[in-house]
Amino acid sequence: EPRVNLTYNVFNWLKLKASWGVYQQEITTVSEEAEVITLFEPYIIIPDYLPVSRAVHYIAGLEIQPLLNLKFKTEAYYKKLINITAVNDNKKFLEDKDLLSAQGGAYGAEFELNYSKSPFLFSASYSLAWAYKVINGWRYVPRFDARHSINLSLGADLGKGWKASAMWIFGSGLPYTQIIGYYD
Repeated sequence: EPRVNLTYNVFNWLKLKASWGVYQQEITTVSEEAEVITLFEPYIIIPDYLPVSRAVHYIAGLEIQPLLNLKFKTEAYYKKLINITAVNDNKKFLEDKDLLSAQGGAYGAEFELNYSKSPFLFSASYSLAWAYKVINGWRYVPRFDARHSINLSLGADLGKGWKASAMWIFGSGLPYTQIIGYYD
């Protein structure tokens, strides 16, 4: 796949970054998106009747290091998903296809702050993200769309090969729409 990564050092303390890439995969998971928690997600090779799934990524960001021990990074991204697979919820007959081709996308921004002063390391990050899928002209928010995510981490080098760390993770709720009816 073609990929391009660019980094421009404006000053010793400021870097501008950009990347672009086209990615493809020939395997997919088969899972029911209506399930709140999926206990098992089998992976299969994408059937021959569907085109290969592709994604085009666009990323831009900057890195600022105002002090020797302090670094701030931010990135914005957009991912266009092409020919991703989806379970055919409208399958009625044996000859109907099990999977459909869908489109989608994901976009958002990420922020990260790192502070390190031996023997300690502190990291904090926040991401704001959106994801969507389009199947048969219907646009919806898939179950893996998580709007807010916060990660805090504290680590210490205790010496003689020993390290200790603690992490706190917060994620906003996943999208959920209660089923009001179903016809087989």
